[in-house]
Amino acid sequence: MAVMVNSQLQLHRYHTGRESRDVTALTLLKSHLFKYQGHVQAALVLGGVDVTGPHLHTIYHHGSTDTLSFATMSSVSLAAMAVFESKYREGLTVSSFAI
Repeated sequence: MAVMVNSQLQLHRYHTGRESRDVTALTLLKSHLFKYQGHVQAALVLGGVDVTGPHLHTIYHHGSTDTLSFATMSSVSLAAMAVFESKYREGLTVSSFAI
């Protein structure tokens, strides 16, 4: 799926002559997952930076999405989310986030 989206983004860049926006990748991924109504078992975290700034999205296997300040998706996401919720604050840098 990543290869497919990458090639579609490359074609989009050739066609428009501009860098693709993060929301374009998000739309391609969620449209693909929605098309298969959950039969593609993929839950994704998409992060990127474009001309509008940094973005972080979660994409569920049936195509629904959330745009968040921080995200976890895995078999241990509840434990990871507890760490994020207790430690996250705006303006946080990688070096200041010590668990």
